[in-house]
Amino acid sequence: MLLLGQMFSAFAQPIFTNTPARIANDWFPMDERDMALTVGNIGFGLGNIVGMGLPGLVVTMDANTAQVHGLEFLLMQQIGISLLAFAWCCAGFSEEPQFPPSYAAARRRQERNSRSQAEEPISISSVLNDYATLLQNWSFLLLLGAFSILLGGFNAIFTDMEQLLKPASYTFADASTFGNIFMLAGFVTSGLSGVLLDRTHAYITTFRACFVCTFLAAFNFMMQIKPRNHSMLMVASVLFGASSLPLLPVSLNCAVEATFPTPEEDSAGLLILGGNYAGVIFSYMLAAFIEMTPSYNGTVWTLAAKFTILALAIGLVCSLCFHTTYKRQAAEIESEDACDSE
Repeated sequence: MLLLGQMFSAFAQPIFTNTPARIANDWFPMDERDMALTVGNIGFGLGNIVGMGLPGLVVTMDANTAQVHGLEFLLMQQIGISLLAFAWCCAGFSEEPQFPPSYAAARRRQERNSRSQAEEPISISSVLNDYATLLQNWSFLLLLGAFSILLGGFNAIFTDMEQLLKPASYTFADASTFGNIFMLAGFVTSGLSGVLLDRTHAYITTFRACFVCTFLAAFNFMMQIKPRNHSMLMVASVLFGASSLPLLPVSLNCAVEATFPTPEEDSAGLLILGGNYAGVIFSYMLAAFIEMTPSYNGTVWTLAAKFTILALAIGLVCSLCFHTTYKRQAAEIESEDACDSE
């Protein structure tokens, strides 16, 4: 039954991970769109923190009998949270605003209305055609490679964090602390990046700067994994989270600009899909490399550390090679100029 529930949750997850770009485009004007996308993605991180912290508060194990208590209560809490969110969405959200907030939103609405009037349903083949178009876009492929490595590495490190730190004598509690610090620092810089992007729309410059900082922060984090170095690892976690988490909303914005007028949810979906598949592969590889160095041998340069840095170096090269024209911005500026001339 737990496996069945996880399968349904997995089927639903892409709906939530792919829609922030669509909601930001349909509901918010140009000067608010980037912050809306950023806030939508920060919500994923907040949910992860709650999801990781709640079991520790609710579920306990009797040391004498080894019996687990509180698991049913935890599952009931998850049901309650899901039903509350479902009721909130049904009661508090409508399909779209009365008037499109931007040219891009108006164009997307016109396309949907035309398809509806022609009674043309959205088929799997039409979605696959959009994906095929995206995969023929060289700029998007570079972005997909860089983002997949970043998200895959992020997921792998969080999955194997305890095993990664254990050879240097750190505990599960230490790994949880470092992970929470990582996320909290990233929330702050993600919010700041949303403000910056709303004011400058400098997506490519911000993307490259964040990727360079992420590579350097990851390098520093691996350098600090040694015994009795708790304070420096906390600092390294702050730097790592602060530099890497803003890359999620920045990358989604870059994808929209590079692939317009392809629907935002399609490009976002491919990015998240690539990152998830890379995360599965990286998690197994990282775990295998960690097992090859079961104890601290006097050097931070374990096979796991070398693998992580090499993967991020490849992603860094892809990010530095990524370049595109801002197609959505160009279309909106052209539309505004046309309205002014009339």
